[in-house]
Amino acid sequence: MNHATSGNVPGIQARRRQEQAGPSAGAAPLDSHRVVLHLSSATSTACRKTGYRAVRVRGDIDIIPAQVLDGFDAMTDYSSLEVLVEPALVTRVADELELPPSRARLTSVHLLRDLRLQNILFALDADIHCDAPYGEAFRDGLETSLATALLHPTTARAHHEPPLSTRALERVAQYIDANLDRPLTLTRLAIIAGVSRSSLQRAFTRWKGLPVHQYVVHRRVDRARTLLLQGRDSLTDVALMAGFSHPSHMARWMRRVLGTTPTELVPGARQRAAAQN
Repeated sequence: MNHATSGNVPGIQARRRQEQAGPSAGAAPLDSHRVVLHLSSATSTACRKTGYRAVRVRGDIDIIPAQVLDGFDAMTDYSSLEVLVEPALVTRVADELELPPSRARLTSVHLLRDLRLQNILFALDADIHCDAPYGEAFRDGLETSLATALLHPTTARAHHEPPLSTRALERVAQYIDANLDRPLTLTRLAIIAGVSRSSLQRAFTRWKGLPVHQYVVHRRVDRARTLLLQGRDSLTDVALMAGFSHPSHMARWMRRVLGTTPTELVPGARQRAAAQN
């Protein structure tokens, strides 16, 4: 990877990074806060902690506090502006603004869209790499502006996930069918799809006409019905194989979805249920 570094002033160090596909350079914790401005047009990434997938585009900002282990894996090469900010600078500016000390303790933020902070970072990047930079006095002003923006971040996040393809949705549905007897959380299914939970929920509801959790329940009811009609297993075993916690849980959902209970559905199921007790 190549670094272009120049014009540092007390409190901040700025450099443009050219990164290869793979783990981000910021995976290790540092003594400084890191503010990263994405410069490439579009880069598919996956969070190393959660597996959350997102497309970072030019202008997206990540804030990683000092001593925090964080980073992502990139699917392609990309470039970014990395600014290291001394915690003492943020503390000093917070004091000058008469903010409580707790405000100087930054928290991790990813895919941030803050126009003020974005403009400061682009100005810093342009000054570093132009033929006739304004110099230290200009960057010294940006230093205070940057710290001020970090103390007043917007809560807006970028949303640049690609549309979820039918193939990805089918992959989620296949995973559900293959794992009905296991916990199926929206977080896990979103990782399978490669998008956020909210994006999966919206796309899946449009595709199937049901929210994800309702679709899972319907598939479990269908599985239970099939197993009950085969007549080989006890109600307890059928419930567990279909992903229900116990027979009464299965019966409740079968009545809601099918309008009938296991003992009403299959002749002899009532006797088998009684034999288990």
